Amino acid sequence: MPERVFLLKPRPPIRAFVIAAVLSLAGGVLTVLALQQGWHPAAILLAVLVLAAGVLLCVAGVVAMGRLGVRIVVDDDGYEISGTGQRHEGKWRDVTKVTRDVDAARFTIYHGNERCTHVIFPGGPAQSMLDDVLDEMLTRVRSARR
Repeated sequence: MPERVFLLKPRPPIRAFVIAAVLSLAGGVLTVLALQQGWHPAAILLAVLVLAAGVLLCVAGVVAMGRLGVRIVVDDDGYEISGTGQRHEGKWRDVTKVTRDVDAARFTIYHGNERCTHVIFPGGPAQSMLDDVLDEMLTRVRSARR
């Protein structure tokens, strides 16, 4: 069977983007008003800080979306799961079972009593991929046992 790659992306931080937009808009309006009306320098600084906070929150949301993604590569020999600063891999011949939690938010790959790998799905669009990933892994485990 060919190698399959699954990319699990978290749902976008909508609340952070909305707050960033409000802060940026308010900070921009206050900065322009403060400069036009000749407000005290402390008020101008505060307005600029509100604007900067909005921009920084937006950047943080974009960076978090990129870093929180998980990549699962499944081939005939084994699997590799990488993301969020971690990397886990295993061979199908060492896998004893693959289980899914009741809440359907994660599954666990067992390597006997030695170790297990938990894969937690972040929700949103990635949640719909859970069945595909699990079916693919179970197919590979069964074929490795033959």
